[in-house]
Amino acid sequence: MLCMHSSFLFYSEMFSGMKTFCRIVSVIVLLSLSSCNSKQVEYIPFQESEGGYWGLVDTKGNILFSEEFENPILNISEDILLTTDSEGNYEFYTVEEKPKYIAGNFIFCGRFDQSVAPVVWEGEWIKFIDKGGKVVFELKEIEGKSVKSLSEFRHGLATYYLEDGTCGLIDTKGRIIVNPQLINDIE
Repeated sequence: MLCMHSSFLFYSEMFSGMKTFCRIVSVIVLLSLSSCNSKQVEYIPFQESEGGYWGLVDTKGNILFSEEFENPILNISEDILLTTDSEGNYEFYTVEEKPKYIAGNFIFCGRFDQSVAPVVWEGEWIKFIDKGGKVVFELKEIEGKSVKSLSEFRHGLATYYLEDGTCGLIDTKGRIIVNPQLINDIE
């Protein structure tokens, strides 16, 4: 699985000439030797030409698909890719030869972890969708206090932050693992 920081995007040059081919092979080798959270990199986003549409290539240099997405592929987790639409909203697609749309029009979303991802549609609370795009639960309030934000899931847990400054942990099933509590500032 590909794990990228949200600010990292892989931009490639044109696939013409030996020099470019060698650069791509070098990047593939380097990425295949590295790991992120012990997961193997399987696919790397690429453009066939500068300003062209985006595709995916595997670490062996085999193209899964090309010229499919107008905007960069931002992240891949659990065989689901994240990109944006023409208005800058986030969308999820399957990772396969002909990617299938799962869900989108999000103003915020996190990566998939244990088959769920947090998403936010304009004017709505944080919801969690499965790999089919179905909402499995909503995170609106905890102990009568509004949820203001949520970190991405890591190893099945995410930190939630409430309006009163407290925070706690929630799992991918929506269960509260750590009740809200104040965090002392360390100076």
